[in-house]
Amino acid sequence: MTAAQQPQSLEACVDAIIDRVGRELVIGTPLGIGKCNALLNALYQRACKDESLSLKIITALSLAVPPAGSELERRFMAPLAERLWPDYPALDYLRDLVADQVPPNVQVLEFYFPPGRMLGVPAAQRNYINSNYTHVARDMMDHGVNVLMQSIAVRENEAGARYSLSSNPDVTLDLVPMVRQRVEAGGAPAVTVGMVNRRLPFMGQDAIVPADYFDLLVDLPGYDHEPFAMPASPVSLADHAIGLHASGLLPDGGTLQIGIGSLGDAIVHGCCLRHEHNSDWRAALKGLGQGHLSPAVERYGGTRRFDTGLYGASEMFVEGFLTLWDRGVLKRHVYDDHWLEAWQEQRGEGPAVSRELLEWLIEEGAVDTPLNLSDLDWLTHFGIFRPGVSLEDGELVCPDGQRLGANLEDPPTLAAVEAACLGDRLHHGRVLQAGFLLGSARYYERLRNLPDALFSAIDMTAIREVNRLSGDRALEARQRRGARFFNSVMKMTLTGSAVSDGLEDGRVVSGVGGQYDFVSLAHGLPDGRSVLMLRSTRRDSSGALESNIVPAYGHTTIPRHLRDVVVTEYGIAGLRGQSDGEVIKRLIAVSDARFQDELLSWAQKQGKVESGYRTPDAQRANTPEHLSKALAPLRQKELLPEYPLGTDFTDEEVILARALPRLKSAAGSWRGRLQLLGGLINPGRLPAGGQACLQRMDLARPHGLREQLMARLVHWALSRSG
Repeated sequence: MTAAQQPQSLEACVDAIIDRVGRELVIGTPLGIGKCNALLNALYQRACKDESLSLKIITALSLAVPPAGSELERRFMAPLAERLWPDYPALDYLRDLVADQVPPNVQVLEFYFPPGRMLGVPAAQRNYINSNYTHVARDMMDHGVNVLMQSIAVRENEAGARYSLSSNPDVTLDLVPMVRQRVEAGGAPAVTVGMVNRRLPFMGQDAIVPADYFDLLVDLPGYDHEPFAMPASPVSLADHAIGLHASGLLPDGGTLQIGIGSLGDAIVHGCCLRHEHNSDWRAALKGLGQGHLSPAVERYGGTRRFDTGLYGASEMFVEGFLTLWDRGVLKRHVYDDHWLEAWQEQRGEGPAVSRELLEWLIEEGAVDTPLNLSDLDWLTHFGIFRPGVSLEDGELVCPDGQRLGANLEDPPTLAAVEAACLGDRLHHGRVLQAGFLLGSARYYERLRNLPDALFSAIDMTAIREVNRLSGDRALEARQRRGARFFNSVMKMTLTGSAVSDGLEDGRVVSGVGGQYDFVSLAHGLPDGRSVLMLRSTRRDSSGALESNIVPAYGHTTIPRHLRDVVVTEYGIAGLRGQSDGEVIKRLIAVSDARFQDELLSWAQKQGKVESGYRTPDAQRANTPEHLSKALAPLRQKELLPEYPLGTDFTDEEVILARALPRLKSAAGSWRGRLQLLGGLINPGRLPAGGQACLQRMDLARPHGLREQLMARLVHWALSRSG
């Protein structure tokens, strides 16, 4: 490959792209924070000014600072935006897409939306691509992608610059070889572009690429910026209950996949409680089960501490994995070697090297004795032998210069080799493999300063390597032993279909992403399980309570033939291999008691459940009051924090984030508006910290009638939130 061309301005880069591929540009650019926003804006603005230029952008998860819909929201958001997104370059195409002002010669297609953000944007709904994550590169190729654009990280020292795909090797590592193969076969020209952002975290292993990986390398002063921060969501009591149940489904020595959001955070926290406060954790599970542990915990997971630890294999590297590493839960290393994986699986050993390991390798025939050069290279590569051991004239030459025999079946020789040649820890293991990352500002700062031991144990790689078995299937299945794939859903039908990404009317809430990939993978692994999580109820736009377990729904993300394990705050339902009637009974058993009769009546009318069946009394206690009572001991010990992984919010912002939504919710109904009117007259007692919250909203000393009314409304919301 030839050295990358380095344009000296964004406009020069746009010119170079057009010169190479022509005036019909099909841009493939990563989801989330891997976009080079400034260059995308330059291309988009060029197309807006020149209607003869055709521009198609294929991407996902286009991020923007949340808009403020009211004056109170603006007062809350403005200081937060200055702190979290001080220099984030807004995406011009996204602004125009939301405003329905994208010119006719430009098309924006996405395969995943920020949840709920595009429900009211018809152009985005029309141009949504429904694609499994592992199929995205293929689908981009079908659209004729000819420009690959990626924001990249760099590390510079006296030896020169090294480049990393950072947050998004996910699709790029799949797509670049496909595009180059097409070009080499005589297809249309294409160009790869890497734009340096020195504030992106430099991630290792498969994410590291040479400079000539790109045709155009853009490294210009003034365009570095902080990656888009995603503040953590609060974890409710129901979320914590789901996390506690879910953490019991993980076998020690197993594999974990989770996503972003409060339910993922709740699982992480549940694992930490299981590991660090095991007796309290067990008591809470029994309390949730009215004195009994769920049989599913014993069958699918376990209750002991994580002595062997977990391995992470997750399309998204979420902040929770760092928490699990810090707390001693994420510590099972995997190795790209059958022998070492067999040793770990059989013995439950960690990365320590021992004489027993060497003896086992000899007994199993993994290495010959006397040792040959190939065996020595293998032993040294994985750290079983120290660096510097060589083989000369049939003898081992140790790092200290002494010469030993190479026949390790001889006990004295083996003892001497143990003393002079054995290493301390296995090398080239990993504790986490992921395809992309996204998180809080604190998270990015942490990633920029990872200790060497953790940096080398994280493999950011192609999405096909994470979401499916793509190479040595037997080895990859062994590495993923005890896999539990946790995914959130919006609704479940009584026969076990999951609704995760769309509404009945066809509008897309988010996208399937990798959820289907992981559900399918779980069914393809010998001991894998797919775990779908949902809160049992939700409030609709009018404030009315409705069940998230429903008789049927007009849209399905995961079909019922892939049903497996479902978790709500009220328990665990094992569905795999069960009849429709049994599936319905088990889902009703984890639904909110206020909807159980209605759900059962529907099932009995359809003939799916026998007419004489009645929901057991124990399951009819599925109420918020039961949850509160069951988790009271953990709450009293302050073991169920609202932000278990921490937050970028200040103390006042945490309180306001809890209180202000009450105002918006109340304004959505006549009853609520009457409550607001009463709040203006009598806002109640201002709780501790309330004055500081009013100060944060610049309403501690209101000026004029408008500010006085706002101050009283915020006062009322604070008094109601406690």
